[in-house]
Amino acid sequence: MTSEHKEYLEKTLAKKKDKLIITQEELQRLNDERKSILSILKEEDTFAKFKAYQSEIINIEREIAEITSEIENIDVVKSIIEGIDKLKSDIETIIKNIQELIIKGNEDYKEIRLLFSKYLKEIINKSEIISISPNSNGNLELEANLIDEKTRARTSQGKGNSYKKSCVFALTWLF
Repeated sequence: MTSEHKEYLEKTLAKKKDKLIITQEELQRLNDERKSILSILKEEDTFAKFKAYQSEIINIEREIAEITSEIENIDVVKSIIEGIDKLKSDIETIIKNIQELIIKGNEDYKEIRLLFSKYLKEIINKSEIISISPNSNGNLELEANLIDEKTRARTSQGKGNSYKKSCVFALTWLF
């Protein structure tokens, strides 16, 4: 035999020995497992068999209960998310309706503006303009400013404390 052939055969033999060891270990593990299963089946003591099976059944039932609970939690979360989505949609619809009402105007709003302006004119002898607009959250913001009668421009007097007190007093006349 040539040295190359001999070397090849030695490598092959080493691989086969390693594979044999792994196979024997696996065979031993499977044989032990088979023995434990057979010991349960061959036991004459039915109580021991019953306890072993009962323990397995309890573990399986516990796993089923956990999975069922997880499924129920998922359903609850889905229904909450659907409710939130519906509320968001409702809020968007209401915001659009408010914006449309602001654009169209409203007879009550017009009357309140006229009366408020009239009472404020009687109290502080100045004209004012009141406006309603939606803020970034879709809520209404009421803004009342004094205007210069000659230029019809807003004045800084509307930002003062006396003006705000006068506005509150005028509002008490309205309601």
